[in-house]
Amino acid sequence: MNETPFDVWKSQKTRVGTNTAEFLPTWQIGQAQASPNNVRNYFEEGYGKNSLIYSCIVQKATSFATLDPIVIRADGKVAPTHRIVTLLANPNEHQDGQDLAELLMTQYEAAGNVYVHKIRTPRPGFEGFPVTALELIRPDYVTIEPGSNALLDVFVVTVGGRVVRRISRADMIHIHEPSLVNDFYGMSKIAVLVTEGNVDSEMTKFESAFFNNAGVPMGIIKTKGSKTPEQRNEIKSRFREAFSGFKNWFNVLVLNMDETEYVQLGMKQSDMEMDSTRYHVESRICAVFGIPGVIVGARFAMSGGGTTTTYEDAEHAFWAETMVPDSMKIARAYQKHLLPEFATTRDRNATVSYDFTQVRALQEDKSRKLREVTRLVLTGGFTVNQALTVVGLPKVDDGDFYIRQQSTVTVDQKTGDITPMGGSSTKAPANPLEGAALLTEQIEGILRGVGE
Repeated sequence: MNETPFDVWKSQKTRVGTNTAEFLPTWQIGQAQASPNNVRNYFEEGYGKNSLIYSCIVQKATSFATLDPIVIRADGKVAPTHRIVTLLANPNEHQDGQDLAELLMTQYEAAGNVYVHKIRTPRPGFEGFPVTALELIRPDYVTIEPGSNALLDVFVVTVGGRVVRRISRADMIHIHEPSLVNDFYGMSKIAVLVTEGNVDSEMTKFESAFFNNAGVPMGIIKTKGSKTPEQRNEIKSRFREAFSGFKNWFNVLVLNMDETEYVQLGMKQSDMEMDSTRYHVESRICAVFGIPGVIVGARFAMSGGGTTTTYEDAEHAFWAETMVPDSMKIARAYQKHLLPEFATTRDRNATVSYDFTQVRALQEDKSRKLREVTRLVLTGGFTVNQALTVVGLPKVDDGDFYIRQQSTVTVDQKTGDITPMGGSSTKAPANPLEGAALLTEQIEGILRGVGE
C-alpha cells in the first residue's frame, strides 16, 4: 500500500502532544522558525506611515492602559493587594504599569505577537516574589526555536544579527493572534490590511504630490515646429513661473491657437477625492481593528458613511465588543502563565481580570438598561424581574410582582395579592404627573440595588 504525504509527515514527527501545534518534522527540531510576518515593515509602513492605522492602534493601546488589573478569588471577592496586581502596577525599573500596558497592546495590534519576559533576579521592594519584573521584548527581535515538546521551546532574541538572549518557555509569556497556517506565530492585523493600507497611503501621497507640485496638474504644451532642449526647458520654466503656486492659480492662460495647445494629463482637483474608494478603505481598516470610525475621526464616519450611530453608542460598542474581549485575552494569559507563580491556597480557582467599572461607556449602558426596566415595569405588563431579564440584568429578591399604574397598586405574581403602592394609607395623588413621578421614584428605589 502506497504511503500518503500525511503518512510520511506523521512518521517524521517527534513532538507528541494533544494538538496539531505539538507535531513537527524531525529536521525542524532545534531550528528557529522564521516568522511569516514582516514585522519591521508593518511597524514602519503600516503603524509608522498610515495615519488611520496608527490612530486605531493608539486608540486601543491608550484605552487598554487605563484599565487596572485585578485578581478575583473563587468567592467573588477582589484581592486588592495581590502580588500580581503589585507587579503589574510596577513591572520594571523603567516602566510603570500603564506604560507597559500601552506598549503591550501596541505590539499586539501591530505585530500580532507579544513577548513578556518574566525576570526572576532580585529587585528591591519585591523580595520573596517568584517573578520580580516583567519586560517586553520587541517582536521583530524574537524567533521561536521548537523543542521536542512545547515546554522545551526556546525564544531566541537576536539584535543586529547577534543572539543576545535565549529564553525558555517557562520564562516567557507569549500572547498572539490566532493563525490558521502557523503553529508558532500569530498573524498581524496589518497583514490583513496590506492592500487597503497601501491604497490609503498612495491616495494620500498622490494628493500630497499635487500640492508639492504647487497645484499644477500634469500636462503637455504642444507647439508647432521642432524645439531644441534649451527652448523646451525655457517654455516649461515660463509656464511654471506664470501658473504655479496658489497666488497664480487663477491667472489667465493665453496661447496662440494656431501654434500652441495645452493638454492636461493629470486629474482635476475635484476628481481627486475619490470618496467611495477612500470610504471603503477606511471602513475596512476600522473593521479589522474593531473600532467605530467616528471614534478615530475616519472621514467615512464623520461624513455620515451610511450610519446614524451616535458617538456614545459607538463608544459603548467599542468597549463592549472590542476592548473587553481583547483585554480579557491578555488577562487570561496572565492567569495561565503568571498567576500559578504566585498562587496560594486562597487563590485556588482565582481569575485575573480588569476593573471595567471605571469605564464610563460601560456604566452608561447599565444606566440605559435600568431606564428601560423602569419603562417596561410602568407598562404594567412586566414584573420587575421579567423586565430585568429582558435587558440582561440579574434578578432581585422579591421582584416577582407587577405594578399597575392606573390604580397605583402592586400585584404579586405568585399569590395575586394587591397592595397599594406605599401602603394602604397612601392616598393616590390627584395630579397625574405627580403620581407618575412618585411611581417612577418608587420603581427606581427597587432597582437601586441592581445598579450598585
